[in-house]
Amino acid sequence: MPEIAKMLGVEMGEKFKIKNSFYTDTYWFEWWGIAQAINPNGRNEGLLNSLLNGNEEIEKLPFKPKENEKYWAWGCSMAGWSIWEEKTTDKMCYMLGNCYRTEAECLADTAMKERIENMERCKW
Repeated sequence: MPEIAKMLGVEMGEKFKIKNSFYTDTYWFEWWGIAQAINPNGRNEGLLNSLLNGNEEIEKLPFKPKENEKYWAWGCSMAGWSIWEEKTTDKMCYMLGNCYRTEAECLADTAMKERIENMERCKW
C-alpha cells in the first residue's frame, strides 16, 4: 500500500479528500487500504479502484502540524519557524494556508509572502 499511496501523491497516514466527488469524507492510506474518518476500519475498495483507474482524484489538504511540531510560516516579511501549540497565532497561520513543513516550502510560496506583506501594511 505505501507504493500505491506514493504513486497517487500522498504519504501513508496523510489525510486527503476526493476532488469534485460525492465522496465527502476525509481519507488516508493504511497498510490494508483506504481508511475514512467516518468509519476508520471500513474497507473502501471501490474508492481505491476509482483512484487507480483515474475516475477520482486526490485533493491534498493543507499541512497542519501536530502538537509541539516545528513548522515554517511567513510573518513580518520574512520566513520563520515556530512550534505548534494550538495558540491563536498557530491557528491563524493554518487558516491562512501559511503552515509549511520546511523552510524551502515556505520560501517557495512567494504569493503567500506578498499577502502577508500586504496585511502588514494595513494600519488599524
